[in-house]
Amino acid sequence: MLKTIYTCPHCGSEDLLADAYVHLNDEDDVRTFDDITCESCGAKGIDPNTERVEAGPPTNVEFVTDLMERSRRGALIQAFVLEALLSYASKVAEGKPEDFDSGMIHGAAWHDCGVELKEKLLARFA
Repeated sequence: MLKTIYTCPHCGSEDLLADAYVHLNDEDDVRTFDDITCESCGAKGIDPNTERVEAGPPTNVEFVTDLMERSRRGALIQAFVLEALLSYASKVAEGKPEDFDSGMIHGAAWHDCGVELKEKLLARFA
C-alpha cells in the first residue's frame, strides 16, 4: 500500500498544517483550503513536495485507534473494546505469574501488565 508524504520545500519537515472543513457526520469527508503552513519553519502559502512511499502495516497504536474510531456500530465499539480489555486484564491479574511464562514473555511481567491495566480501567470506570 502506498501513502503520500508531504514535506516543506524550505526545511524538509513533514509537520505541515492546512485549514480544513470536516464533515461532522462523515469523518472521511475532509476538505482542505487556504494556505499550507510549515509548523517547523513557519513558511506559509507553500506548495509542498510530495513523495509516494510504501506504507508498511499500521503500528499497534494506529491499529487500536482505528478499532476505536471506525466501526459500523459507531461509538459502541469503544465500550466493547474497553470491556474486552478489562476482561482479559482481570484474567491475567487473577492468575499466577508463572502460568504466563513462555519462551518470549516473563510471566511476572505479563501478570504485572494485567494488574496495571485492570487498575487503570477500574479507576476509569469509577
